[in-house]
Amino acid sequence: MSLSQRKIDKLVLDYLVHEGYKPAAEHLIQEANLPEPPYLSDVERRMEIRAAVHQGDIEKAISLVNDMGTQLLQENKHLYFLLRRQQLIELIRNQDLETAVQFCKAELAPLVNENPEFCSELEEVLGLFVLADPLNSTLSYLLDQKHRQETATLLNAEILKQLRQEEDVQISKVLKLLLWLEKSVSEKDTPTTPLNWMSTDTT
Repeated sequence: MSLSQRKIDKLVLDYLVHEGYKPAAEHLIQEANLPEPPYLSDVERRMEIRAAVHQGDIEKAISLVNDMGTQLLQENKHLYFLLRRQQLIELIRNQDLETAVQFCKAELAPLVNENPEFCSELEEVLGLFVLADPLNSTLSYLLDQKHRQETATLLNAEILKQLRQEEDVQISKVLKLLLWLEKSVSEKDTPTTPLNWMSTDTT
């Protein structure tokens, strides 16, 4: 399977914009003489939002999303609920339980009343209240940095979707497909050679 150099450059550019590497994206645009992709100017704001979630500052992240002029959090109730749920997790992490209870009543209870399907996801977090040592429990993953990262990744994907970019970066789709093909071929008895997917056309 062969890809032209220009196609590879476009795939890499798509990845850089998706992941927020703006200087590298701008350098590649200049070096490979590629057209500037849409929403390149939004990269820095998206990365600021991602950083806020990684740091546990969910209120700042919500404010930054709203400042983009998007109706994302008004239209996507589940995403808004997940952000507020993460905010509750941060309060529990900081052992500010009194504020956490009030926050849950004021922010999360109304969302669950309007959307009963969110109830089980909230109940999962509420389990942290009754644990003597949440960090060494079956719910410890909620307090892990990885959970923040997962929330940030989801938010970034939904912002891109709102901006009419693809939710899943194209290079990731290509890699997933090629890895699946190689795995499928390797499971057969017929000897094969690995796919040289990074080779470039000479024409």
